[in-house]
Amino acid sequence: EIENLNGKDSFAFTGERSLVWHGLGQNVSDAVTAHEMLKAANLNWEVRLAPIYNREHGSGQELVDDLQFVERWMLTEQEPLTAWSDVPPARMEYRDTLGVVGNTFQAVQNRELADVLSKVSSTPTSDLKWSTAGSLRGGRDVFFVAELPDDGFSIDGDSEDKIDSYLVAHDNKIGQHSLRIFQTSVRPVCMNTLVASFGKATQSLTIRHSGDIHQKIKMVQGALSKESARWDRYRTWMNSLSQVDINLESLADIMNDMWQLDELDNADSKLSARQVTNMRKTREDFVFNYAGERGQTLYHAFQAGTEYLQHGSLQNPKNIRSLDTNFASVLTGDTNKKMWQFADVIDRHAVKSGLASFHELAKV
Repeated sequence: EIENLNGKDSFAFTGERSLVWHGLGQNVSDAVTAHEMLKAANLNWEVRLAPIYNREHGSGQELVDDLQFVERWMLTEQEPLTAWSDVPPARMEYRDTLGVVGNTFQAVQNRELADVLSKVSSTPTSDLKWSTAGSLRGGRDVFFVAELPDDGFSIDGDSEDKIDSYLVAHDNKIGQHSLRIFQTSVRPVCMNTLVASFGKATQSLTIRHSGDIHQKIKMVQGALSKESARWDRYRTWMNSLSQVDINLESLADIMNDMWQLDELDNADSKLSARQVTNMRKTREDFVFNYAGERGQTLYHAFQAGTEYLQHGSLQNPKNIRSLDTNFASVLTGDTNKKMWQFADVIDRHAVKSGLASFHELAKV
């Protein structure tokens, strides 16, 4: 869904190109500024609201007062890219119309979206570094991603498994959803990964496109400081999972809690032959292809389960309905829901082992 505008991919990223699966976009320096990221990602345009008229046959036009167009206007002079507040209207020209919104809709510019993250660099406990930025669905969705390097962590006893932290700002230009700002461990590089990142990452902050939206954006900065505390609780929970050793019997209990695989051994089960076959395939895939390669702690079981939910049914797309976690489901959020359902299963087993529940940590 990455947009190609004027022959250029509307996506930019830092780091190695191999880390971006689709290979599109512009590779930029780790020291890139907000305005440089804006330009590299082909986002040096703005939206304007324009009135809508109903064409009357033979009697001119009649204003439709409850609707308005969202138009895209391009910056016509690329060099130099001065501060946006200094760009005169004469340097902008009409490009296209992105959609129709209500008469109370307030637009957010790409420069403002980048500023949301730029101005909170001192709010978390770490310095902000730009990671990715892009335009999706023909300019209707725009996102900026910054990395919070000090908030990354490795799991105890598994130093190769590093979990990074990103701060994401995501706006829909035609009001299909509110502006979202959230912290996540998923690095968005396309529509799939963007959707996966905000599923239930941490509590997202949302801003409706109405009222004094500029004042609302200013208020976001203080609220974002709470995200770092939530991330600390996530870090504590993940590391505590790595302290609980499990065996194959414990893994079977976890699988039964999630998928009710004990029904396979139930003489009164009403499962069809196909359901039994698919459930056995699920058990084999999970134990041998995922859990077997991970490790023998609750943390590894958590990683194996979420990895299976994300990718496992690619090998077996005709799974029974309750297990239909084909990768396409990421677009509708089904996979995210199931991954968080699995996280709750892991959390219950953590409590049985004497650990604090993630939900209890969240109350602290």
